[in-house]
Amino acid sequence: MKNIFKKMPVALASALIAANGLLVADMDSRVTALEQQMNDVRTKTANCCYGARTCSSLPTTKERGWFATADLLYWRLYGAGLDFAYTDSRPGGLPINGDMRKVTNDWDWGFRIGIGYFSKCSCDGWDVYFNYTWFETEDTHYSNSGPNSTIYPNKIYPNNPLITTVSTSSGKYEFNYRVFDFELGRGFYLSKCFAMRPFMGVRGAGINQKMTFTYAGGDLNNDKIHIHDKNDFRGAGLRAGTDLSYALGCGFGILGKASMALLAGSHDVKYKANKSEIPASNIRVDADIRRFVPNIQFFLGVSYDKNINKNCNHIAVSLGYETQYWWRMNQTITFDNVSANAGGPNGSNGPNNFQRETEDIGIHGVTLDVRFDF
Repeated sequence: MKNIFKKMPVALASALIAANGLLVADMDSRVTALEQQMNDVRTKTANCCYGARTCSSLPTTKERGWFATADLLYWRLYGAGLDFAYTDSRPGGLPINGDMRKVTNDWDWGFRIGIGYFSKCSCDGWDVYFNYTWFETEDTHYSNSGPNSTIYPNKIYPNNPLITTVSTSSGKYEFNYRVFDFELGRGFYLSKCFAMRPFMGVRGAGINQKMTFTYAGGDLNNDKIHIHDKNDFRGAGLRAGTDLSYALGCGFGILGKASMALLAGSHDVKYKANKSEIPASNIRVDADIRRFVPNIQFFLGVSYDKNINKNCNHIAVSLGYETQYWWRMNQTITFDNVSANAGGPNGSNGPNNFQRETEDIGIHGVTLDVRFDF
């Protein structure tokens, strides 16, 4: 019994030493974890200052790297310079009571596909993203005169005697839209639920427009006039913008996007006209021009995202309204019938006079986007 009491101080001392060692080891591990956490939220700026790092808004999956996107577009185009005639229900002079006839575009389908890559660990959460957008639409509008209406053409054949009325007219508009975007961006949280992703990059565009106008009857008698306008744009320039998102909970959120670009490019513009498809009556005018073309793009909608496959992959779906506006995209030329028919010397027609349209175009509609991280 005495030996037990003699050994108790030694045992107590050993227990205290062991407990202290465990406490020190636990303290060291906590300090190491704290230092790691501080390094995660601390950053050194380019001018050697230190501050808090914004938390990345990249998907929190085990696999970090590639992602792909696929968009289904249901858009409508608003073109300009597509008026081809007007009607008058009280022909024979003033007053004029009529309607302008123009080509109006219906809704059509398109798509956008993209691929990107990000690396949260080595590149501070920056990502690169490339996408391609395709959209086409084509529409035709007809206008015929009636017992109490007359058609006056807006576009007419040059070097022709005075033409004031026709009995039939039509306008056809073909639009082809192909745009490439390359983005370098970084997404981060500004608060618990609000995140943004500013980006910068390059936009390239190939936008083709073709217009065909046909007139017959009236002052043309048995002749028929065909007028073809073509404007093919090719350009590239800088683009910048930001994506905004607000988490509502349970994977749902509100998503907004805004960007602007300035493209430098060339318009391949051609005007062709003929009467009754007679080769000798063919008229062709080339009116190529180089211009800066600014454009803006907006998107607003709802989103849902979640991790799948045991957090190895991530999927996100968004649905919303998208709109784009392109300034001075239509650079086609049109024959000024008023100036030509104003009268020259000895009662002849005035000189041919072509005017450039310089009109804008707008696109808007519904966009369904699906993103998959793998």
